[in-house]
Amino acid sequence: MQKSLTLSRPRLPHYVADSDTLRQRAALVFDALAAGTVQLRIDRQFPLAGAADAHRALAGRGTHGKLLLVVAPALDRICFPDPKGSP
Repeated sequence: MQKSLTLSRPRLPHYVADSDTLRQRAALVFDALAAGTVQLRIDRQFPLAGAADAHRALAGRGTHGKLLLVVAPALDRICFPDPKGSP
């Protein structure tokens, strides 16, 4: 009888041994973002109700950067200002 084979890719616990290490590494990433050393490219934002449109944009390979699904519009404007300058 043959055994079942399972393929999996590494997940976060494979790279980070404990919560202190996770916090340290996250702080490095956020510090780099704040300093501008690392930049996020946000292509477009979609309201949660427009998730199907976001999926079509991804499937159509018409994106250049991240797509965000906006869950709370007021909070989103504070955290992720529109990169194209639209209100």
